[in-house]
Amino acid sequence: LLAFWREVDRDGTGEALAENFDNAVYRLQVDTWPELDEQGISKVIQILNVAAEKWHRAAGNWYKVFLACDEDGSGSMTYDEMLGVFRKGFPGLSIPPQKLPEQDLRGFWRALDAHRSGRVEVYDFMIFMRKYGAQYSMHRSSRARKSEVVEDFGHPAERTDDELRQTAQVLDESLTAYWNRRGVHVRAQDKWQRFLDEADLNRDGLVTFQDLEQALIMRLKSGRKFIDDNAMFAFSGKVLAQFSADGAVVNGVSHDDLYALWCRIDADQSGRVSYMEWTNGMYRLRIDTWPLLTEVQQGEVVDKISEAASKWIGNNTNR
Repeated sequence: LLAFWREVDRDGTGEALAENFDNAVYRLQVDTWPELDEQGISKVIQILNVAAEKWHRAAGNWYKVFLACDEDGSGSMTYDEMLGVFRKGFPGLSIPPQKLPEQDLRGFWRALDAHRSGRVEVYDFMIFMRKYGAQYSMHRSSRARKSEVVEDFGHPAERTDDELRQTAQVLDESLTAYWNRRGVHVRAQDKWQRFLDEADLNRDGLVTFQDLEQALIMRLKSGRKFIDDNAMFAFSGKVLAQFSADGAVVNGVSHDDLYALWCRIDADQSGRVSYMEWTNGMYRLRIDTWPLLTEVQQGEVVDKISEAASKWIGNNTNR
């Protein structure tokens, strides 16, 4: 029971709502479902692709497949919605259990809903299908055809450390608001990791500046649930211009602001950063404003901590 409560009360507040219990049960349940490897996921996608072409002439058009699954038009789908559309006759995909067993569908959903939110949004679905079903996509990824060329945006605009900290703070607050708006529970320490994972289209653990900027505009600024599938895959210059016509990547952060922050964090100028590089860079900017203690002051702090530890824990040499 204590282990279950720990799963329910992930924030450690000591309190939980009914939805927290529901989410915990869901996570525990899905974690028992089959875990498909890339070959298994690709096999499921191949079956979906054939059915999409047969019934909707939509082979490789994952946006149309998603719309078929999202029967209530909410911009997201649950496992039950997905299962219903895959099984039902036209306008469903009419895939029988003999061809696609439920265990495979469960394994597919487990991989699709990697963050265990219980719902998968259109953007998440498209990114997932692009990762694992690129060979069937109507918009083949240029990264799958040739090595990626990192675009050079030139020398960054001058920004003071305080201005960079302000940019980082606005981005952090915008990301928190984004997850709250989606109704997705993400721990504070995980919010950037999840976001950058989704922005990392070729799954190498690194993002380019263009990856980051596009993801911020599409997800944090746009606030749209449905977007053109060509925009989703190619993110053409025309679509990018449409979203950033006011010069802002998100409200309060311009392209130049973001690029200046990027260049500070991308210290080795590789053109790519990992989740750890990004969050550590933001952290270093923040703590640079904290007070510096002399050795004497540091010693006083250590003495006070030791005194408190002795009082509340006792004189235990193993602490």
